Amino acid sequence: MRICLLILGLLCQAGAARWSLPVSLLGFDAQGHAVTTSTSDGVTRLEVRDTGTGQLLRAAPVDDPGPGVAFSADVTVAAWVRADTLHVWRAGQDVAVPAAQNGLAGTQVLALSPDGTQLYAGNFSGYVQVWNTQTATRERTLPQRTWGVNRLRVSPDGQRLFVGTQGGDSRVYDTREWSFTALPDVFAKTVHSVAFSPDGTQLAVADGVDPARLLNLRDPAQSRTLPRPTAPCDVTVWRGRCATGPVTLNFSADGQTLLIAHMNGLAVLYDVQTGRPRTQVSGTEPGQTLLSPDGRTVLSGGIWHPPLRALNVP
Repeated sequence: MRICLLILGLLCQAGAARWSLPVSLLGFDAQGHAVTTSTSDGVTRLEVRDTGTGQLLRAAPVDDPGPGVAFSADVTVAAWVRADTLHVWRAGQDVAVPAAQNGLAGTQVLALSPDGTQLYAGNFSGYVQVWNTQTATRERTLPQRTWGVNRLRVSPDGQRLFVGTQGGDSRVYDTREWSFTALPDVFAKTVHSVAFSPDGTQLAVADGVDPARLLNLRDPAQSRTLPRPTAPCDVTVWRGRCATGPVTLNFSADGQTLLIAHMNGLAVLYDVQTGRPRTQVSGTEPGQTLLSPDGRTVLSGGIWHPPLRALNVP
């Protein structure tokens, strides 16, 4: 174990790669397995892998989905947009719908309910379409106050939907009655820089610049800002400024740990109850770093900088 830095009173350890594969990470299924895509011999596959070992558990060919894939909790339903066409993959069948039809033009981001029955399509013009994947019918439209829906996130229980726009409007919808709560001054840097806690009562948000925030959806007065570590600048941006902002985050399955990965390659694991850092993993990729649901492994890389690596949590 190599000691690299003392930050916030914690020992920062360089993560030892448990396994490494040329795949792209999409997220995790309900069982805590890693959901990935890979391409070989010209065929792209949607995969489910053991998070601890990287072992392939099952795979199915899909039509070149790219990184913006939404999937159900059991990975039996998936959706993506490519070349102005919406693809809905269900039970091994791929249904392609031209995005110019049925109000899908300008779709930028997708999300699926955990059971795969509801598809949410965020539009550049500033609205979200709600589709039933079983009947292929549009059930409702959610107009936003500003343009450019580019962030969607569904809570693990499927009862809340976060909608963020480029114009700065952010809302959390109750998917049972479709009422919503407006969130002031919330900007999420990437698709994976907004995450619901497992019980859906808290929302973590990272904007790539300021420290990450943990918003309490039941009692906004209990919301808080999490301390950001200071470290030597590994990535510089305009005029020598250090790019240390948080860009990806997610919770462990028990809701007790929150990972926040920063642009300088440092991932910090926080105790959700106290808001204090627990430990750190260095050498991660800024574009995509997530904590496994069991809290034992950090998966990093696999989109812009393959391969995907599984790093041990100190």
